[in-house]
Amino acid sequence: MIRLSDIFVKNKETGKKYDVKKVNPEKHEFAYDYRGSKENPNPFQKEKPKKLKEEGTPEGISFTEFAQKRLEGATKIANDAKAKGGAAILTYHHFIVKLPHYKNAVDGKFNQQEAQIEMKKYLDELCSVSAEMEQIHFQELVGLIEVLGELIIKSK
Repeated sequence: MIRLSDIFVKNKETGKKYDVKKVNPEKHEFAYDYRGSKENPNPFQKEKPKKLKEEGTPEGISFTEFAQKRLEGATKIANDAKAKGGAAILTYHHFIVKLPHYKNAVDGKFNQQEAQIEMKKYLDELCSVSAEMEQIHFQELVGLIEVLGELIIKSK
């Protein structure tokens, strides 16, 4: 369990009250002042990359190619999680619900307006989450919101 004191400390060099600690110096290269500065008023908000350079990134491929790559990735993750079993079954449910939407997009059956209506329905349901909701249903709901959001954004 991470405590707030594990993350926020007084920076002795700058005198500012709260800087984010480097939790793992080998992987986390930056510490942020949560109050921001004139140069960066919101240090937790990263700049949007103008164009990602890696092959297969959303900016470098068509909508159909994007959906195909996401379908392949989600299929692999769902299959691996199902085979692993145990707590990974939640991951399986999170990804398995994405497959039909990616498949429809690959087949040219994606409709942005219908997707936005469907996504709003799921967002409304997510906003009413309570202790009565099952973990599997929650994972499916979040997976559906993710896939629809990705496809809506990419289809623009």
